[in-house]
Amino acid sequence: MARGIFGTWRANRREAKELGNGVWRRAHDRYVRALDRFHQILEQEAFTEENAEFHNAMVSLANECVDVLPSVRAICVRAQELWPSEENNIPGPGVEIHRELTHTANDLAQAAQALAMAFLQKSSGVVVLDPQESAESGPAASVRRRVAAVTDGVERAEAKLAAVA
Repeated sequence: MARGIFGTWRANRREAKELGNGVWRRAHDRYVRALDRFHQILEQEAFTEENAEFHNAMVSLANECVDVLPSVRAICVRAQELWPSEENNIPGPGVEIHRELTHTANDLAQAAQALAMAFLQKSSGVVVLDPQESAESGPAASVRRRVAAVTDGVERAEAKLAAVA
């Protein structure tokens, strides 16, 4: 459903109020962009009976990334409250938290890239291993490892924020 011009304006004002316009807003937006990219790649692949198990496994991983989005937002909102930022400078005590959030968004972007490569291998006729196989092999395992890094990174950022705040 479209928000309309005033709905978009109100949403942007709320974002600016909660996240500011500095590093915490950019950290949140970076994660959201990587999550959008993951879903775009997932939606490009046609769902068929032969790739149903693989596709469902990837949807499950995408859902894991969506599930941590509120945590990413909460971390950024709390960090903005503690160390307000309206520019590119990362406030001193928040450096480690910002670093974790940046790495987390990067891990999610790498998960999207791994997903694209898995679909490319699948469409080129290369045998793709079952998504339920071990974490040491296969394209699905690569995506799974990157998503695990995402959730671990969010947990580390939460722990660092709790330790500092």
